[in-house]
Amino acid sequence: MSRALLAERQESARRLLAVRALGVPAWVLAYLGYAQVVHSGMLDLLPLLVTYGALGILLWAAARRWARVLDRSWLALVALDIPCVLFLQVQTLEIQPWADEVTYGYTFAMVMLLIMAAQLSLQPRNVVLAGVLGTLSMLAFQYGRAYTVWDGTAILLFTSSTALLFGAAAGLGFYVPSRIRALLRRITSEQAARARLGRYFSPAVVDRITVGGHVPGATEEREITILFSDIRGFTAVSERLTTAEVVALLNEVHGVMVDVLFRHGGTLDKFIGDGMMAWFGAPLAMEDHATRAVRCALEMQLAIERMNTRRIDRGDAPVKLGIGLHTGPAIVGDIGAEHRKEYTAVGDAVNLASRIEGLTKDHSRPILASAATRAAAAPDIVWTAMPEVAVRGKAKMIATFAPN
Repeated sequence: MSRALLAERQESARRLLAVRALGVPAWVLAYLGYAQVVHSGMLDLLPLLVTYGALGILLWAAARRWARVLDRSWLALVALDIPCVLFLQVQTLEIQPWADEVTYGYTFAMVMLLIMAAQLSLQPRNVVLAGVLGTLSMLAFQYGRAYTVWDGTAILLFTSSTALLFGAAAGLGFYVPSRIRALLRRITSEQAARARLGRYFSPAVVDRITVGGHVPGATEEREITILFSDIRGFTAVSERLTTAEVVALLNEVHGVMVDVLFRHGGTLDKFIGDGMMAWFGAPLAMEDHATRAVRCALEMQLAIERMNTRRIDRGDAPVKLGIGLHTGPAIVGDIGAEHRKEYTAVGDAVNLASRIEGLTKDHSRPILASAATRAAAAPDIVWTAMPEVAVRGKAKMIATFAPN
């Protein structure tokens, strides 16, 4: 965020420098025309205006060349603009034909405008400097004209009111940048959180999480349905492809799979080479997580078939997919080293789902699910029972079922 703030300050500084470099010469031209109509004596101030304009142009040119000048150009509001404006007004009062009150009001408005311009720096110190100098300069300007005319009460009243108004402007200017910075921090934090959530969840799920205020992180035990997928014969396929073609194939397959996964409300855990791990039932609770997982797996196979049609049309080899499903308890949350955690699921249920995915090759079935997933899924799903087999890490034989 500091880089973004610096970039915004520099962009605002460039614009303010350009406004000064163009605005003061325009003011000089307008002043010339005004002096011809109102009071020829005002031409005596032309050298001061020209000097002010020349300094503004030189500062603008220097800031375009040197970054240090650009970064410190905000000080020109205090060191150049406020003194010049006040000095020009003092000189104007000596020759102007209108009432002092008009010049007072104009000067007050100019100094207030400069204090507000300091807010664009997004640095409170610049606003405070502009407010303090503006207040002191304005009081000195007013005292120089009013002490011979006003009584003590009037001078005290005017002094306090001027200090109060400029102080309020400076205070507001101090407050606004701090709130803007706080807003930027919140926006940055929210965007980072949404980006992190978007790594695992569909946009619809991210919206529900954000609105509900439940940000995944803390580990908890949940019953979920885990999905593992793998490209069949990927090693043999990749040997015939270049590195770029392998990457393109993985991106294509993973893109198709994730689109289907997110449509069914699943959570993406990670890509494991040519495989993928995902689950249903966390972080948002789903009573039908097993049904969603089975229907997602079936749609994934259809999506891969459609993708294969496109691949064959362009002369590429088709791919086959194996998917394993299991339903059971798992620990879900941010897991890993303190400086490198990932939102993932761990437990025996995860290991078994991976083993079942491997059995799809033995049973020549694109999708296999455990008995637990079959029992938890909707009753309208038709299953074909596979022979029980032994899997690594399990003492008992494992029954699996293929959804039709």
